[in-house]
Amino acid sequence: MGCGRVGILLTQELCRAGHEVSVIDKNPSAFDRLPPDFKAKTVVGYGFDREVLEEAGIREADAFPASDLGLARALATPAGRPTPRALAAAAEAWRPWRAYAAVHLWTAAATPAG
Repeated sequence: MGCGRVGILLTQELCRAGHEVSVIDKNPSAFDRLPPDFKAKTVVGYGFDREVLEEAGIREADAFPASDLGLARALATPAGRPTPRALAAAAEAWRPWRAYAAVHLWTAAATPAG
C-alpha cells in the first residue's frame, strides 16, 4: 500500500479501530508524512518482498492477500489458477494464521521441484 495519502488514511483508520498496523514503503522519507503521534510500525522496502513482509509482522497477522499472483500460482491446479475469491475462501480454513500460511505458500512456490 505504501505511505502515500491513501495508505496513511487507511492506516490511521485501522489504528483508531484498535488494530496493530505496519506500513511498508520503499522510500524512507515517505514516513516523514506520518503524524508525530502515529502508532504503527514502519518498514522500508517493497510490499511484495517476503523478507520485508516478515519484518512488518506478517507471521503474526491474520490477513491474506487473496489477489497476490504468487499465491495464485502456489495454489494453481492443472485446471488453472484460482480467483482471488476462491483464494480468500480457501484461506478461511487457516484463520487465524492466514498470513503465516501465505508466507509458507510463497516459500513453496519459490522452491524448485525435484
